[in-house]
Amino acid sequence: MPDFITVNVQGLAQLDTQLREFNQKVAVRALRKAALAGITVLGEEVQQRTPVDTGLLKASVGISVSVGKKEGGVVGVVGFGRQGFVARMVEFGHLVRGKNDRLPSGKKVRNSGKVLGHVPAHPFMRPAFDAKKQEAVDRFVDVMQSEVKSL
Repeated sequence: MPDFITVNVQGLAQLDTQLREFNQKVAVRALRKAALAGITVLGEEVQQRTPVDTGLLKASVGISVSVGKKEGGVVGVVGFGRQGFVARMVEFGHLVRGKNDRLPSGKKVRNSGKVLGHVPAHPFMRPAFDAKKQEAVDRFVDVMQSEVKSL
């Protein structure tokens, strides 16, 4: 199971041509601003759909954007930091295994491995992405066009 989803926006050749005409620093700033606008749409939807038990998972939702200056690509991430493993277990479900057991002799057996049950999947990331992907792309394109026009 992948831990990420890749979105490749097609049909922005004219925008790419215009960006190459600008100073690299200005183009990177515009690209970062547009990507941040798009990923914010997804981040807000993930935040809204994140299930709450203790509230720690919902509180850990964060976004980041990085721009490859040489390649010109941009990466936007919605993540959970150190709570990522919890988000993955909630999204895809998981097995519950036995804890440390003792043999009749009293010796401890670490992680006996007995499957005690299964916690079903509670998808929230994929539905958030599916619900807002077009709006995120539209926001990216709108901000990018606005940035290019203002230069």
